Amino acid sequence: DVELANLRAAFRWSADAGDVDTAATIAAATALVGAVAHVFEPSAWAEELLEAAQAQQLRMLPWLYCGAASCMYLGRADDAVRYADASLALLDDLRFDPLPVGFGYPALSLGSAHLMAGVPERFLANAAAVIARDGDTTGFVRAGMAWALASLGRFDEAASVLDGAVEAAEQSGIPAVIAYTLYAYGTTHAHAHPQEALAAKRRALDIARRSGSRMVAAMVTRELAGMEARFGDTSRALDLFDETIDSVHQTGTLSHLGATFAELAIHLERVGLVAAAATMYGAAIRDARSAAIFARRPELPDRLRQTLGLSAFDENRAVGTAMTAAEAVRYAHAQIAAARAFVEPV
Repeated sequence: DVELANLRAAFRWSADAGDVDTAATIAAATALVGAVAHVFEPSAWAEELLEAAQAQQLRMLPWLYCGAASCMYLGRADDAVRYADASLALLDDLRFDPLPVGFGYPALSLGSAHLMAGVPERFLANAAAVIARDGDTTGFVRAGMAWALASLGRFDEAASVLDGAVEAAEQSGIPAVIAYTLYAYGTTHAHAHPQEALAAKRRALDIARRSGSRMVAAMVTRELAGMEARFGDTSRALDLFDETIDSVHQTGTLSHLGATFAELAIHLERVGLVAAAATMYGAAIRDARSAAIFARRPELPDRLRQTLGLSAFDENRAVGTAMTAAEAVRYAHAQIAAARAFVEPV
């Protein structure tokens, strides 16, 4: 945050001067770190250099592809998959610099592009390959696998994969890793131990906020809102929905927006705002990441159809699907305000 303007100036000066090697070093490393802080401008720097880096067979090319793949958070899943696959193809090529191993984030993020494109098995395969190739001393990669498995309803597998990961994360001392691993723990155990899972998610959010890990905070806030609505403080859940929607919209992280709308749709149906739930359902289903959330609540569309009637359900869903992101955000905030009447005394 403090040095972004200096990094931008150094990148621009190097790129304009034709010093691709220096520009690539700045762009790739800044894009990788920037994604954790929800600063996505450096991802565009990495994209800008790809053609020149390919022509020169620059040693930093896998890093640049990885940095460019951060465009996944801006809703460009197809482009991100293309960049991720290109980087994965070079990981064992000795002509190029390998991605850093210790944190686990860069290599895992390449598979995340497939996750956001709605192909979770590719993500799981990549994460397993990362562990086999590089190990996982911080628990970060295991946490990513566990979260994906739990999101698919494969809770026993998730718990097995996550075994020992929280302890490894604590030993690493890296706040973003600790928060992310607690986040995965909460998702993994929400089905069988909701209160324990809720406590883990609350601690994850506190650590992520205090350390400035905005990407992790955004992920935790979205899921925590849904968990608070089901098992905890309903009023806090609505505050978290408001906060998450504003955060992901302002930072342009459209990959989280659809998933947030999905969680909100489930809550709106629960409190009886059925037409609004159908509309938010329509806004959510445009995003591949909402599919995993609705897969855990497969009965939701059927219940909405039964309550509203088929014609009204289709009409409300179509309204949500046709909304722009800004329109859906405004609509979501209005429905959250309406939902407060169910939890706050008049």
